[in-house]
Amino acid sequence: MKYIDHEVDWFDYCQSDTWSNLWIDDFFLQLGHDRANSKMDVYWCQPGKSFCDGLHLMSCDADIVLMIVATVEHKNLVLLVDHDADIVLLNASQPPSSQLLPATACSS
Repeated sequence: MKYIDHEVDWFDYCQSDTWSNLWIDDFFLQLGHDRANSKMDVYWCQPGKSFCDGLHLMSCDADIVLMIVATVEHKNLVLLVDHDADIVLLNASQPPSSQLLPATACSS
């Protein structure tokens, strides 16, 4: 997997009891991105997993609940934002809709 022009930003002191998709949208606005007017997919990297086996598309409130449950044991959560075409698959023979990460991209 290759990341093009990646950036890392931290948001500290987030409260799990008020965590929601609205917070994520607000963080994007603070970074100059409007998720409502652009194509951005947000993935959560589940604790204890890598980007190859732990990315979970954030698509509904149930996904937020999973993140809240994870904060009982894990205080740092990682979100990956795909700005339309930033994720490039190493195995170009597979159509993009088949999988986010083909097994060949995660093999060492």
